[in-house]
Amino acid sequence: MWGYSKAVGSEIKVCVKSNGQVLMIGEGFKRTDCGKEEKLVSWNIVGPQGLKGDKGDNGEQGLQGPAGTVGGTTTVSNSSVTGGSWDTVTAEVSCPSGSILLSGGAKITAGIPSRAFITASYPSSISTWTATATAVDQGAGFVKVTAYAVCSQ
Repeated sequence: MWGYSKAVGSEIKVCVKSNGQVLMIGEGFKRTDCGKEEKLVSWNIVGPQGLKGDKGDNGEQGLQGPAGTVGGTTTVSNSSVTGGSWDTVTAEVSCPSGSILLSGGAKITAGIPSRAFITASYPSSISTWTATATAVDQGAGFVKVTAYAVCSQ
């Protein structure tokens, strides 16, 4: 018959009979010590850390990866100006032919006493960044939104 039990504490203790039968003892078991004809065997659940092993052999050389392209980036921009309060103005900027859009952003420039907020800034195609702003209070000033695109060269 086989069985198992969870050990309690930091040490496992068993009694071994002459016929090979093993009985767990200790807290949570029927018995707390071994009989006269039994041998006590114990061990730690977690032992002390062992010595550091020898350094292993070097692995095999990996395969050559595909050739990459080394290139720079260029930033391009385009602006649009709004004419009145609560007007929405959109600016789009596209990367030069043959380059890829990597990221983008938007900036608002407002003349005093104008105020505005960006309502959208996103890649609208694989090579174009779009930015939209809304003028809250144009007053006698202006609101300009500029879209920026960072492109690969």
